[in-house]
Amino acid sequence: MLWILIAALACTKDEGTDTNSGQDSADTVDTGVLENTVFMTALVAANTSGDQDEADQFEDWVKLSNLGDEPADLGGMGLSDGYPEEQPWILPELTLAPGDSVRIWCDDDESDGELHANFKLSRAGEVLTLLSADGAVLDRVSWTELEADEVYVRSDDGWEVE
Repeated sequence: MLWILIAALACTKDEGTDTNSGQDSADTVDTGVLENTVFMTALVAANTSGDQDEADQFEDWVKLSNLGDEPADLGGMGLSDGYPEEQPWILPELTLAPGDSVRIWCDDDESDGELHANFKLSRAGEVLTLLSADGAVLDRVSWTELEADEVYVRSDDGWEVE
């Protein structure tokens, strides 16, 4: 996919508005890590009737996907909705096979399991950042207000409401 190469090799930040959805487009960030293949590919910031976590609760979530051809180690990577002001939530030891994804529940309830982050997503909009184990920015997405159960997905053209 072309956008994988663009995200991995970009040296500038592209901010704007998706004219189809009225949502902010995703930032393209110079990661300094050309081998990165893990990206945020979908999120729900107001889950009221969609997928449920293992406690049968409707929680916000973000999907991380390995878009590369080799297994990717997520252990030690971080997710933050307040970077750089706040410390990121650190992902547990986990390896994604090529093409695989994992859902991280953003419910501020780590007692529900190891894939539950210590923050919630804001349906009013915010910036979510994926960091490498050494703190380099790997991926970033921003959005404005999302309606209940709207899935914000990454496409070849940026981010859009599905």
